[in-house]
Amino acid sequence: MTYQLRPGLSFGFIGERAVLLDLDINRYFLIKAEAAQALRDLIAGTVDAGTIRRLPRPGGRSLLVEGSNGFEPVEAALPGSSVLEAEARVSAHLPFHHALRAQLEASASLRILGIKRSIAAWRRARPVDVGRQLSIETADHARAFALRRADVPIQRSCVPDSLALMRLLWRKGLDADLYFGVRLDPFAAHCWVQAEDYLLSDPLANVLSFSPVFRL
Repeated sequence: MTYQLRPGLSFGFIGERAVLLDLDINRYFLIKAEAAQALRDLIAGTVDAGTIRRLPRPGGRSLLVEGSNGFEPVEAALPGSSVLEAEARVSAHLPFHHALRAQLEASASLRILGIKRSIAAWRRARPVDVGRQLSIETADHARAFALRRADVPIQRSCVPDSLALMRLLWRKGLDADLYFGVRLDPFAAHCWVQAEDYLLSDPLANVLSFSPVFRL
């Protein structure tokens, strides 16, 4: 029998511990060292009753279901720089109403559909066969969006802002990765957009302390 993570779950390791995101209920769970080691054992191929018993059951539900998609942790290249901090002139033409439209779509989706269904909608909207590598056009449009976003009269928030940037990139035939990440002691969560090891949505200092637990 083969197993995979239950749909809606993702996780990442932070030192000896792990953090699990359950999109079904929009909650993060801290996985302590012993249970995190059981996850590592599963990844290494030790799928037996003892290992499965050591797994956490956040919310009283099993992490695993039958399937073949596996249970790999979310990982990302450590950001090395931000395109928003580069000394480059913005050449992309981004009308204000394009930035406003993307922001309104993201904010309305989260408000009406919630995080789980919004993420599902964004997955369906993602173009196929578009590379996620950093390009001059990707960096330029990210900078253009950041400039226009300053004029959009909607309160800043990392999740809708990142979803809006992704939507805008897709409309230009571009792509990147969107991450949810956390830091511990004290706990905090953040969402950002990244291509390779370049940040597209944030200054570098905003993201370096976060470890990814979800990738769109």
